[in-house]
Amino acid sequence: MEIYEEWDVTIPSIPSRSRLYRLEPIGIGTPYVESLTSYIMRLAEAHCVTPQALVQREIFPLCNQAGAIQNRNSWLGKFWWASTPVLNGMSSTTVQWVPVLQTLTSCDNLRFLTMLTWSEVIGINKLLRRKKAWCPRCFQEWRQNRQVVYEPLLWTLNAIDICSYHQQPLVILCQHCQETQPFLKQVARPGYCSHCMCWLGNDLIASSAETMPNDTELLKMRQWQAGVIGELLAAAPTLLKPPHKEQFTDVLNHYLNQYAAGNINILARLLKITVGCLRSYLKQGCVPSFDSLIQLCYSVLITPLGFLAASPVSSQDIPRFVLDHLPVLSSSKRKRVTDNDVHCIRQALELVLKIDEENPLPFPSLHQIAQRIGYHPTTLRKYCPDLCRAIVTRYRQLWTGDDAQMRMKRALENALVSDKRMPVEAVAQQLGCASAVLYRHFPDLCRSIVTRHQGERFDKEQIRQQLQDILSSDEKMSSIKEIARQRGYRLSILEKNFPDLCKEIVLRRRTEQNKQHEERVTGICTEVHQMVIALHQQGVYPSSVRVAKQLNNSHILWQKEAHEAWILSLDELGYPIDHLKKYT
Repeated sequence: MEIYEEWDVTIPSIPSRSRLYRLEPIGIGTPYVESLTSYIMRLAEAHCVTPQALVQREIFPLCNQAGAIQNRNSWLGKFWWASTPVLNGMSSTTVQWVPVLQTLTSCDNLRFLTMLTWSEVIGINKLLRRKKAWCPRCFQEWRQNRQVVYEPLLWTLNAIDICSYHQQPLVILCQHCQETQPFLKQVARPGYCSHCMCWLGNDLIASSAETMPNDTELLKMRQWQAGVIGELLAAAPTLLKPPHKEQFTDVLNHYLNQYAAGNINILARLLKITVGCLRSYLKQGCVPSFDSLIQLCYSVLITPLGFLAASPVSSQDIPRFVLDHLPVLSSSKRKRVTDNDVHCIRQALELVLKIDEENPLPFPSLHQIAQRIGYHPTTLRKYCPDLCRAIVTRYRQLWTGDDAQMRMKRALENALVSDKRMPVEAVAQQLGCASAVLYRHFPDLCRSIVTRHQGERFDKEQIRQQLQDILSSDEKMSSIKEIARQRGYRLSILEKNFPDLCKEIVLRRRTEQNKQHEERVTGICTEVHQMVIALHQQGVYPSSVRVAKQLNNSHILWQKEAHEAWILSLDELGYPIDHLKKYT
Protein backbone atom coordinates (compact mmCIF):
# COMPACT_ATOMS: atom_id res chain seq x y z
CA MET A 1 0.00 0.00 0.00
CA GLU A 2 1.49 3.31 -1.05
CA ILE A 3 1.80 6.08 1.57
CA TYR A 4 1.28 9.61 0.37
CA GLU A 5 2.78 12.79 1.86
CA GLU A 6 0.57 14.58 4.35
CA TRP A 7 -0.17 18.25 3.81
CA ASP A 8 -0.90 20.73 6.60
CA VAL A 9 -3.92 22.67 5.36
CA THR A 10 -4.50 24.75 8.51
CA ILE A 11 -4.58 28.44 7.79
CA PRO A 12 -1.55 30.16 9.36
CA SER A 13 -2.07 33.19 11.59
CA ILE A 14 -1.87 36.35 9.54
CA PRO A 15 -0.66 39.51 11.26
CA SER A 16 -2.95 42.53 11.14
CA ARG A 17 -2.71 44.59 7.99
CA SER A 18 -2.46 48.37 7.81
CA ARG A 19 -4.94 50.44 5.86
CA LEU A 20 -2.16 52.25 3.97
CA TYR A 21 1.29 51.22 2.84
CA ARG A 22 3.77 51.00 5.71
CA LEU A 23 6.12 53.71 4.50
CA GLU A 24 9.14 54.01 6.76
CA PRO A 25 10.11 57.59 7.68
CA ILE A 26 13.61 58.78 6.80
CA GLY A 27 16.36 59.73 9.19
CA ILE A 28 14.83 58.95 12.60
CA GLY A 29 17.63 59.20 15.15
CA THR A 30 19.67 61.58 12.95
CA PRO A 31 19.77 65.39 12.71
CA TYR A 32 18.12 65.21 9.28
CA VAL A 33 14.96 63.39 10.38
CA GLU A 34 12.04 63.81 7.99
CA SER A 35 9.21 66.23 8.72
CA LEU A 36 5.60 65.07 9.02
CA THR A 37 4.41 67.15 6.04
CA SER A 38 7.14 65.59 3.90
CA TYR A 39 6.04 62.13 5.05
CA ILE A 40 2.43 62.87 4.05
CA MET A 41 3.56 63.96 0.58
CA ARG A 42 5.68 60.81 0.13
CA LEU A 43 2.82 58.64 1.45
CA ALA A 44 0.46 60.14 -1.13
CA GLU A 45 3.06 59.60 -3.86
CA ALA A 46 3.50 55.95 -2.81
CA HIS A 47 -0.24 55.41 -3.39
CA CYS A 48 -0.20 57.38 -6.68
CA VAL A 49 -2.66 59.96 -5.37
CA THR A 50 -2.42 63.64 -4.50
CA PRO A 51 -2.07 64.87 -0.90
CA GLN A 52 -5.56 66.31 -1.26
CA ALA A 53 -7.06 62.87 -1.95
CA LEU A 54 -5.12 61.28 0.91
CA VAL A 55 -6.20 63.91 3.43
CA GLN A 56 -9.85 64.09 2.35
CA ARG A 57 -10.51 60.34 1.97
CA GLU A 58 -8.30 58.71 4.61
CA ILE A 59 -6.96 61.10 7.25
CA PHE A 60 -9.80 63.59 7.72
CA PRO A 61 -12.59 60.99 8.31
CA LEU A 62 -10.60 59.44 11.18
CA CYS A 63 -9.78 62.83 12.67
CA ASN A 64 -13.48 63.76 12.57
CA GLN A 65 -14.99 60.52 13.83
CA ALA A 66 -17.11 62.34 16.39
CA GLY A 67 -18.52 64.61 13.66
CA ALA A 68 -17.48 67.80 15.43
CA ILE A 69 -16.72 69.55 12.14
CA GLN A 70 -19.98 70.07 10.27
CA ASN A 71 -18.84 72.27 7.38
CA ARG A 72 -16.26 69.92 5.89
CA ASN A 73 -15.40 71.92 2.77
CA SER A 74 -14.86 75.12 4.73
CA TRP A 75 -12.59 73.37 7.23
CA LEU A 76 -10.51 71.70 4.50
CA GLY A 77 -10.17 74.96 2.58
CA LYS A 78 -8.83 76.72 5.66
CA PHE A 79 -6.59 73.76 6.51
CA TRP A 80 -4.41 74.04 3.38
CA TRP A 81 -3.36 77.64 4.00
CA ALA A 82 -3.54 77.94 7.82
CA SER A 83 -2.98 74.59 9.51
CA THR A 84 -0.34 72.77 7.46
CA PRO A 85 2.69 74.58 8.99
CA VAL A 86 1.74 73.52 12.54
CA LEU A 87 1.69 69.80 11.63
CA ASN A 88 5.45 69.67 12.20
CA GLY A 89 5.23 71.29 15.64
CA MET A 90 3.36 70.52 18.84
CA SER A 91 -0.14 71.92 18.28
CA SER A 92 -3.45 70.19 18.96
CA THR A 93 -3.65 69.37 15.24
CA THR A 94 -0.31 67.55 15.48
CA VAL A 95 -1.46 65.61 18.54
CA GLN A 96 -4.56 64.51 16.59
CA TRP A 97 -2.89 63.65 13.28
CA VAL A 98 0.08 61.60 14.54
CA PRO A 99 -1.97 58.71 16.03
CA VAL A 100 -4.27 58.71 12.99
CA LEU A 101 -1.31 58.31 10.59
CA GLN A 102 0.22 55.68 12.87
CA THR A 103 -3.04 53.72 12.76
CA LEU A 104 -3.27 53.97 8.97
CA THR A 105 0.35 52.94 8.32
CA SER A 106 1.19 50.81 11.41
CA CYS A 107 4.31 52.96 11.95
CA ASP A 108 4.58 53.73 15.65
CA ASN A 109 7.42 56.27 15.45
CA LEU A 110 5.81 59.15 13.56
CA ARG A 111 5.81 61.44 16.62
CA PHE A 112 9.56 61.88 16.07
CA LEU A 113 8.78 63.63 12.77
CA THR A 114 7.39 66.51 14.85
CA MET A 115 8.42 68.53 17.94
CA LEU A 116 5.97 66.72 20.24
CA THR A 117 8.82 65.28 22.34
CA TRP A 118 9.70 68.78 23.54
CA SER A 119 6.17 70.17 23.99
CA GLU A 120 6.53 70.49 27.79
CA VAL A 121 9.75 72.54 27.78
CA ILE A 122 9.53 74.69 24.63
CA GLY A 123 6.91 77.34 23.89
CA ILE A 124 4.97 77.04 20.64
CA ASN A 125 5.40 80.73 19.79
CA LYS A 126 7.78 81.40 16.85
CA LEU A 127 8.79 77.74 16.69
CA LEU A 128 7.99 76.98 13.04
CA ARG A 129 8.27 78.77 9.73
CA ARG A 130 5.12 79.75 7.89
CA LYS A 131 6.70 78.91 4.52
CA LYS A 132 9.22 76.33 3.37
CA ALA A 133 12.99 76.78 3.39
CA TRP A 134 15.37 74.32 1.75
CA CYS A 135 18.94 73.69 0.64
CA PRO A 136 19.14 73.33 -3.18
CA ARG A 137 22.46 71.47 -2.98
CA CYS A 138 20.98 68.82 -0.68
CA PHE A 139 18.11 68.24 -3.12
CA GLN A 140 20.54 68.02 -6.04
CA GLU A 141 22.90 65.58 -4.32
CA TRP A 142 20.07 63.30 -3.20
CA ARG A 143 18.72 63.20 -6.74
CA GLN A 144 22.13 62.52 -8.32
CA ASN A 145 22.90 59.76 -5.81
CA ARG A 146 19.47 58.17 -6.42
CA GLN A 147 18.44 58.78 -2.83
CA VAL A 148 14.92 59.57 -1.65
CA VAL A 149 14.19 63.30 -1.87
CA TYR A 150 12.45 64.56 1.27
CA GLU A 151 12.20 67.64 3.50
CA PRO A 152 13.94 67.44 6.90
CA LEU A 153 12.26 68.63 10.08
CA LEU A 154 15.31 70.82 10.72
CA TRP A 155 14.39 73.08 7.79
CA THR A 156 10.92 73.77 9.20
CA LEU A 157 12.23 75.40 12.39
CA ASN A 158 12.32 79.17 12.54
CA ALA A 159 15.73 79.21 14.25
CA ILE A 160 17.53 77.51 11.33
CA ASP A 161 18.90 79.80 8.61
CA ILE A 162 21.73 77.74 7.07
CA CYS A 163 22.32 74.17 5.92
CA SER A 164 24.55 72.40 8.43
CA TYR A 165 26.05 70.20 5.66
CA HIS A 166 26.91 72.78 3.00
CA GLN A 167 27.23 75.86 5.27
CA GLN A 168 25.08 78.01 3.02
CA PRO A 169 21.79 79.87 3.68
CA LEU A 170 18.52 78.10 3.09
CA VAL A 171 16.43 79.27 0.13
CA ILE A 172 12.82 80.42 0.52
CA LEU A 173 11.90 81.36 -3.10
CA CYS A 174 11.60 79.15 -6.18
CA GLN A 175 14.39 80.07 -8.61
CA HIS A 176 11.98 79.70 -11.55
CA CYS A 177 8.77 81.49 -10.50
CA GLN A 178 10.04 83.39 -7.42
CA GLU A 179 7.15 82.12 -5.29
CA THR A 180 7.21 80.98 -1.66
CA GLN A 181 6.27 77.37 -0.94
CA PRO A 182 3.60 76.14 1.51
CA PHE A 183 4.48 73.10 3.58
CA LEU A 184 1.59 71.06 2.20
CA LYS A 185 -0.67 71.71 -0.75
CA GLN A 186 -3.41 69.84 -2.60
CA VAL A 187 -0.85 68.84 -5.27
CA ALA A 188 2.75 68.70 -4.06
CA ARG A 189 5.94 66.62 -4.21
CA PRO A 190 9.10 66.91 -2.09
CA GLY A 191 11.78 68.81 -3.99
CA TYR A 192 9.41 70.41 -6.52
CA CYS A 193 7.75 73.81 -6.61
CA SER A 194 4.06 73.58 -5.72
CA HIS A 195 3.25 76.46 -8.14
CA CYS A 196 5.22 75.80 -11.34
CA MET A 197 6.20 72.14 -10.51
CA CYS A 198 9.85 72.85 -11.40
CA TRP A 199 12.81 71.19 -9.70
CA LEU A 200 14.11 73.13 -6.66
CA GLY A 201 17.55 71.52 -6.55
CA ASN A 202 20.67 73.33 -7.71
CA ASP A 203 24.38 72.73 -7.12
CA LEU A 204 25.38 76.37 -7.81
CA ILE A 205 26.55 78.29 -4.73
CA ALA A 206 27.57 81.63 -6.25
CA SER A 207 24.23 83.28 -5.57
CA SER A 208 24.05 82.00 -2.02
CA ALA A 209 27.54 83.20 -1.16
CA GLU A 210 26.35 86.79 -1.51
CA THR A 211 23.74 86.28 1.20
CA MET A 212 26.13 84.80 3.75
CA PRO A 213 26.48 87.07 6.79
CA ASN A 214 29.68 89.10 6.87
CA ASP A 215 29.81 89.05 10.67
CA THR A 216 31.93 86.04 11.61
CA GLU A 217 30.42 85.95 15.10
CA LEU A 218 26.89 85.82 13.65
CA LEU A 219 27.92 83.12 11.19
CA LYS A 220 29.54 81.13 13.98
CA MET A 221 26.37 81.36 16.07
CA ARG A 222 24.18 80.20 13.16
CA GLN A 223 26.44 77.24 12.51
CA TRP A 224 26.37 76.37 16.20
CA GLN A 225 22.55 76.62 16.21
CA ALA A 226 22.20 74.27 13.25
CA GLY A 227 24.48 71.72 14.90
CA VAL A 228 22.92 71.66 18.36
CA ILE A 229 19.32 71.73 17.09
CA GLY A 230 20.15 68.77 14.86
CA GLU A 231 21.54 67.02 17.93
CA LEU A 232 18.28 67.76 19.76
CA LEU A 233 16.16 66.19 16.99
CA ALA A 234 18.45 63.15 16.74
CA ALA A 235 18.22 62.44 20.47
CA ALA A 236 14.40 62.42 20.66
CA PRO A 237 13.96 58.63 20.01
CA THR A 238 16.63 57.72 22.59
CA LEU A 239 14.99 59.47 25.55
CA LEU A 240 13.29 57.19 28.06
CA LYS A 241 10.55 59.79 28.52
CA PRO A 242 9.97 63.32 27.20
CA PRO A 243 11.40 66.10 29.40
CA HIS A 244 8.91 67.97 31.57
CA LYS A 245 8.75 71.59 32.65
CA GLU A 246 9.50 70.72 36.30
CA GLN A 247 12.86 69.39 35.13
CA PHE A 248 13.51 72.65 33.27
CA THR A 249 12.74 74.60 36.46
CA ASP A 250 14.97 72.31 38.53
CA VAL A 251 17.94 72.99 36.25
CA LEU A 252 17.45 76.76 36.53
CA ASN A 253 17.14 76.51 40.31
CA HIS A 254 20.39 74.53 40.36
CA TYR A 255 22.14 77.31 38.43
CA LEU A 256 20.56 79.91 40.71
CA ASN A 257 21.96 78.30 43.85
CA GLN A 258 25.40 77.45 42.44
CA TYR A 259 26.30 80.58 40.49
CA ALA A 260 24.20 83.39 41.97
CA ALA A 261 23.74 82.39 45.63
CA GLY A 262 19.98 82.66 45.13
CA ASN A 263 20.13 86.13 43.52
CA ILE A 264 17.91 86.20 40.44
CA ASN A 265 19.45 89.45 39.14
CA ILE A 266 22.94 87.93 39.00
CA LEU A 267 21.76 84.77 37.24
CA ALA A 268 19.80 86.84 34.72
CA ARG A 269 22.99 88.76 33.82
CA LEU A 270 24.96 85.52 33.50
CA LEU A 271 22.29 83.91 31.30
CA LYS A 272 21.78 87.19 29.37
CA ILE A 273 18.02 87.25 29.81
CA THR A 274 15.72 89.71 31.56
CA VAL A 275 14.90 89.33 35.24
CA GLY A 276 11.20 89.16 34.35
CA CYS A 277 11.74 86.23 32.00
CA LEU A 278 13.85 84.35 34.53
CA ARG A 279 11.30 84.93 37.27
CA SER A 280 8.50 83.65 35.01
CA TYR A 281 10.50 80.49 34.33
CA LEU A 282 11.27 79.88 38.01
CA LYS A 283 8.04 80.90 39.75
CA GLN A 284 5.24 80.95 37.18
CA GLY A 285 5.90 77.70 35.34
CA CYS A 286 6.49 79.41 31.98
CA VAL A 287 8.76 77.90 29.34
CA PRO A 288 10.92 79.82 26.84
CA SER A 289 10.31 80.09 23.14
CA PHE A 290 12.70 78.11 20.95
CA ASP A 291 14.69 81.21 19.96
CA SER A 292 15.04 82.27 23.60
CA LEU A 293 16.16 78.79 24.61
CA ILE A 294 18.82 78.65 21.90
CA GLN A 295 20.11 82.11 22.81
CA LEU A 296 20.21 81.17 26.50
CA CYS A 297 22.18 77.99 25.76
CA TYR A 298 24.59 79.85 23.47
CA SER A 299 25.32 82.44 26.14
CA VAL A 300 26.36 79.78 28.68
CA LEU A 301 28.11 77.41 26.24
CA ILE A 302 25.79 74.44 26.74
CA THR A 303 23.76 72.51 24.17
CA PRO A 304 19.94 72.53 24.35
CA LEU A 305 20.03 68.74 24.72
CA GLY A 306 22.28 69.03 27.76
CA PHE A 307 20.06 71.75 29.19
CA LEU A 308 16.69 70.03 28.64
CA ALA A 309 17.48 66.33 28.91
CA ALA A 310 20.05 66.34 31.72
CA SER A 311 18.43 64.30 34.49
CA PRO A 312 19.69 64.36 37.12
CA VAL A 313 21.92 67.41 36.73
CA SER A 314 25.54 66.30 36.55
CA SER A 315 28.74 68.28 36.72
CA GLN A 316 29.53 67.90 33.03
CA ASP A 317 26.09 69.25 32.11
CA ILE A 318 26.60 72.48 34.07
CA PRO A 319 27.84 75.54 32.14
CA ARG A 320 31.16 76.95 33.25
CA PHE A 321 31.31 80.60 34.25
CA VAL A 322 34.38 82.56 35.28
CA LEU A 323 33.05 82.80 38.85
CA ASP A 324 32.82 79.02 39.02
CA HIS A 325 36.63 78.82 39.26
CA LEU A 326 36.77 81.08 42.34
CA PRO A 327 36.72 79.60 45.86
CA VAL A 328 34.44 80.81 48.65
CA LEU A 329 36.86 82.42 51.12
CA SER A 330 34.54 83.78 53.79
CA SER A 331 30.95 83.21 54.85
CA SER A 332 30.93 85.43 57.97
CA LYS A 333 30.12 89.14 57.72
CA ARG A 334 31.92 90.09 60.99
CA LYS A 335 35.00 87.95 60.62
CA ARG A 336 38.30 89.76 61.14
CA VAL A 337 40.50 89.84 58.01
CA THR A 338 43.90 88.25 58.70
CA ASP A 339 47.09 88.28 56.67
CA ASN A 340 46.30 84.80 55.40
CA ASP A 341 42.88 86.01 54.26
CA VAL A 342 44.49 88.87 52.33
CA HIS A 343 46.85 86.41 50.66
CA CYS A 344 43.89 84.23 49.57
CA ILE A 345 42.00 87.27 48.29
CA ARG A 346 44.96 88.34 46.16
CA GLN A 347 45.26 84.83 44.72
CA ALA A 348 41.57 84.85 43.75
CA LEU A 349 41.80 88.28 42.10
CA GLU A 350 44.97 87.32 40.24
CA LEU A 351 43.21 84.20 39.01
CA VAL A 352 40.48 86.37 37.47
CA LEU A 353 43.01 88.65 35.79
CA LYS A 354 44.85 85.67 34.26
CA ILE A 355 41.80 84.76 32.18
CA ASP A 356 42.52 85.16 28.49
CA GLU A 357 40.78 88.14 26.87
CA GLU A 358 39.59 85.91 24.04
CA ASN A 359 37.91 83.55 26.48
CA PRO A 360 34.21 83.17 25.51
CA LEU A 361 33.17 83.25 29.17
CA PRO A 362 31.87 86.65 30.34
CA PHE A 363 34.35 88.67 32.39
CA PRO A 364 32.81 89.43 35.82
CA SER A 365 32.51 92.73 37.61
CA LEU A 366 34.17 93.46 40.94
CA HIS A 367 30.81 93.24 42.69
CA GLN A 368 30.19 89.74 41.32
CA ILE A 369 33.68 88.61 42.35
CA ALA A 370 33.20 89.97 45.87
CA GLN A 371 29.84 88.26 46.24
CA ARG A 372 31.32 84.96 45.05
CA ILE A 373 34.30 84.85 47.44
CA GLY A 374 32.27 86.18 50.39
CA TYR A 375 33.65 89.69 50.97
CA HIS A 376 32.29 93.18 50.46
CA PRO A 377 33.75 95.15 47.50
CA THR A 378 34.97 97.78 49.99
CA THR A 379 37.05 95.12 51.72
CA LEU A 380 38.63 94.09 48.43
CA ARG A 381 39.48 97.71 47.57
CA LYS A 382 40.96 98.25 51.03
CA TYR A 383 43.40 95.31 50.99
CA CYS A 384 43.99 94.86 47.23
CA PRO A 385 43.54 98.28 45.59
CA ASP A 386 45.89 97.59 42.66
CA LEU A 387 44.16 94.35 41.62
CA CYS A 388 40.72 95.90 42.03
CA ARG A 389 41.65 98.81 39.78
CA ALA A 390 42.94 96.36 37.17
CA ILE A 391 39.70 94.35 37.27
CA VAL A 392 37.52 97.47 37.02
CA THR A 393 39.63 98.78 34.13
CA ARG A 394 39.40 95.54 32.21
CA TYR A 395 35.67 95.27 32.82
CA ARG A 396 35.13 98.81 31.53
CA GLN A 397 37.28 98.14 28.46
CA LEU A 398 34.62 95.73 27.27
CA TRP A 399 32.20 98.63 26.70
CA THR A 400 34.57 101.54 25.92
CA GLY A 401 36.80 102.20 22.95
CA ASP A 402 36.38 101.83 19.21
CA ASP A 403 36.27 98.02 19.23
CA ALA A 404 33.46 97.91 21.78
CA GLN A 405 31.46 100.55 19.92
CA MET A 406 31.92 98.74 16.62
CA ARG A 407 30.75 95.53 18.28
CA MET A 408 27.66 97.23 19.71
CA LYS A 409 26.87 98.99 16.43
CA ARG A 410 27.24 95.76 14.45
CA ALA A 411 24.90 93.94 16.85
CA LEU A 412 22.27 96.68 16.58
CA GLU A 413 22.46 96.77 12.78
CA ASN A 414 22.16 92.99 12.56
CA ALA A 415 19.12 93.09 14.84
CA LEU A 416 17.57 95.82 12.68
CA VAL A 417 17.85 93.82 9.42
CA SER A 418 17.20 90.39 10.93
CA ASP A 419 14.02 88.50 10.11
CA LYS A 420 13.47 87.96 13.82
CA ARG A 421 12.32 91.14 15.57
CA MET A 422 13.87 91.68 18.99
CA PRO A 423 13.89 94.49 21.58
CA VAL A 424 16.95 96.50 22.54
CA GLU A 425 17.11 94.61 25.83
CA ALA A 426 17.62 91.33 23.95
CA VAL A 427 20.53 92.84 21.97
CA ALA A 428 22.07 94.07 25.22
CA GLN A 429 21.73 90.61 26.74
CA GLN A 430 23.51 89.05 23.77
CA LEU A 431 26.38 91.48 24.22
CA GLY A 432 26.43 91.17 27.99
CA CYS A 433 25.98 94.88 28.72
CA ALA A 434 23.19 97.11 29.97
CA SER A 435 20.66 98.51 27.50
CA ALA A 436 21.45 102.03 28.79
CA VAL A 437 24.94 101.68 27.27
CA LEU A 438 23.44 101.07 23.83
CA TYR A 439 21.00 103.98 24.18
CA ARG A 440 23.84 106.29 25.22
CA HIS A 441 26.12 105.48 22.27
CA PHE A 442 23.58 104.71 19.50
CA PRO A 443 20.23 106.39 20.27
CA ASP A 444 19.05 106.46 16.64
CA LEU A 445 19.61 102.73 16.07
CA CYS A 446 17.95 101.91 19.37
CA ARG A 447 14.88 103.98 18.51
CA SER A 448 14.63 102.26 15.12
CA ILE A 449 14.75 98.85 16.79
CA VAL A 450 12.09 99.88 19.31
CA THR A 451 9.81 101.16 16.52
CA ARG A 452 10.28 97.96 14.51
CA HIS A 453 9.74 95.72 17.52
CA GLN A 454 6.63 97.51 18.76
CA GLY A 455 5.16 97.77 15.26
CA GLU A 456 4.88 94.03 14.87
CA ARG A 457 5.69 92.41 18.19
CA PHE A 458 3.46 89.45 17.44
CA ASP A 459 1.03 88.36 14.75
CA LYS A 460 -2.40 89.19 16.13
CA GLU A 461 -4.24 87.45 13.33
CA GLN A 462 -2.27 84.27 13.89
CA ILE A 463 -3.01 84.31 17.63
CA ARG A 464 -6.69 85.03 16.96
CA GLN A 465 -6.82 82.10 14.55
CA GLN A 466 -5.20 79.82 17.13
CA LEU A 467 -7.73 80.81 19.79
CA GLN A 468 -10.62 80.30 17.36
CA ASP A 469 -9.28 76.87 16.43
CA ILE A 470 -9.17 75.95 20.12
CA LEU A 471 -12.78 77.04 20.56
CA SER A 472 -13.93 75.16 17.45
CA SER A 473 -12.23 71.91 18.45
CA ASP A 474 -14.01 69.28 20.54
CA GLU A 475 -11.00 68.59 22.75
CA LYS A 476 -10.94 69.21 26.48
CA MET A 477 -10.52 72.92 27.08
CA SER A 478 -7.36 74.02 28.91
CA SER A 479 -7.22 77.09 31.10
CA ILE A 480 -6.42 80.41 29.45
CA LYS A 481 -3.21 80.55 31.51
CA GLU A 482 -2.13 77.15 30.20
CA ILE A 483 -2.96 78.16 26.62
CA ALA A 484 -0.82 81.29 26.97
CA ARG A 485 2.04 79.23 28.43
CA GLN A 486 1.92 76.66 25.63
CA ARG A 487 2.19 79.40 23.01
CA GLY A 488 4.90 81.38 24.76
CA TYR A 489 2.79 84.52 25.48
CA ARG A 490 2.07 86.33 28.71
CA LEU A 491 -1.47 85.97 29.97
CA SER A 492 -1.91 89.76 29.95
CA ILE A 493 -1.27 89.86 26.18
CA LEU A 494 -4.18 87.53 25.43
CA GLU A 495 -6.52 89.22 27.91
CA LYS A 496 -5.71 92.70 26.58
CA ASN A 497 -5.91 91.98 22.84
CA PHE A 498 -8.54 89.21 22.72
CA PRO A 499 -10.91 89.75 25.69
CA ASP A 500 -13.96 88.23 23.95
CA LEU A 501 -12.18 85.02 22.95
CA CYS A 502 -10.62 84.72 26.42
CA LYS A 503 -14.05 85.04 28.04
CA GLU A 504 -15.43 82.34 25.74
CA ILE A 505 -12.55 80.02 26.64
CA VAL A 506 -13.02 80.67 30.39
CA LEU A 507 -16.79 80.12 30.11
CA ARG A 508 -16.40 76.90 28.16
CA ARG A 509 -13.77 75.57 30.59
CA ARG A 510 -16.01 76.44 33.55
CA THR A 511 -18.93 74.66 31.88
CA GLU A 512 -16.79 71.58 31.24
CA GLN A 513 -15.55 71.58 34.83
CA ASN A 514 -19.12 71.84 36.17
CA LYS A 515 -20.19 68.99 33.92
CA GLN A 516 -17.26 66.84 35.06
CA HIS A 517 -18.11 67.62 38.68
CA GLU A 518 -21.73 66.60 38.17
CA GLU A 519 -20.71 63.36 36.44
CA ARG A 520 -18.27 62.56 39.23
CA VAL A 521 -20.84 63.25 41.93
CA THR A 522 -23.46 61.15 40.12
CA GLY A 523 -21.01 58.27 39.86
CA ILE A 524 -20.15 58.47 43.58
CA CYS A 525 -23.83 58.55 44.58
CA THR A 526 -24.54 55.54 42.38
CA GLU A 527 -21.69 53.59 43.98
CA VAL A 528 -22.96 54.44 47.49
CA HIS A 529 -26.51 53.43 46.61
CA GLN A 530 -25.40 50.13 45.11
CA MET A 531 -23.18 49.32 48.08
CA VAL A 532 -26.00 50.04 50.57
CA ILE A 533 -28.28 47.67 48.69
CA ALA A 534 -25.56 45.00 48.48
CA LEU A 535 -24.91 45.12 52.27
CA HIS A 536 -28.64 45.03 52.99
CA GLN A 537 -29.05 41.92 50.82
CA GLN A 538 -26.26 40.26 52.81
CA GLY A 539 -28.18 40.88 56.03
CA VAL A 540 -25.70 43.50 57.27
CA TYR A 541 -26.67 46.97 58.40
CA PRO A 542 -25.16 49.41 55.81
CA SER A 543 -23.53 51.82 58.22
CA SER A 544 -21.34 54.65 57.01
CA VAL A 545 -18.22 52.85 58.21
CA ARG A 546 -19.08 49.62 56.37
CA VAL A 547 -20.02 51.45 53.17
CA ALA A 548 -16.77 53.44 53.18
CA LYS A 549 -14.73 50.32 53.95
CA GLN A 550 -16.32 48.35 51.11
CA LEU A 551 -15.66 51.23 48.68
CA ASN A 552 -12.01 51.51 49.86
CA ASN A 553 -12.49 55.22 50.56
CA SER A 554 -12.76 56.25 54.21
CA HIS A 555 -13.67 59.84 53.28
CA ILE A 556 -16.30 59.18 50.63
CA LEU A 557 -19.28 59.97 52.87
CA TRP A 558 -17.71 63.25 53.98
CA GLN A 559 -19.02 64.73 50.75
CA LYS A 560 -22.44 66.27 51.03
CA GLU A 561 -23.94 64.54 47.98
CA ALA A 562 -22.59 61.10 48.93
CA HIS A 563 -23.84 61.47 52.52
CA GLU A 564 -27.32 62.44 51.31
CA ALA A 565 -27.33 59.51 48.87
CA TRP A 566 -26.50 57.16 51.77
CA ILE A 567 -29.35 58.53 53.90
CA LEU A 568 -31.85 58.33 51.01
CA SER A 569 -30.80 54.72 50.34
CA LEU A 570 -31.38 53.82 54.01
CA ASP A 571 -34.78 55.51 53.88
CA GLU A 572 -35.77 53.52 50.78
CA LEU A 573 -34.87 50.27 52.56
CA GLY A 574 -36.94 51.19 55.65
CA TYR A 575 -34.13 51.98 58.08
CA PRO A 576 -34.70 54.82 60.61
CA ILE A 577 -32.89 57.99 59.61
CA ASP A 578 -34.12 60.55 62.15
CA HIS A 579 -31.07 60.07 64.35
CA LEU A 580 -28.60 60.54 61.46
CA LYS A 581 -26.84 63.83 60.99
CA LYS A 582 -27.98 65.67 57.89
CA TYR A 583 -26.32 68.46 55.98
CA THR A 584 -28.08 71.82 56.18
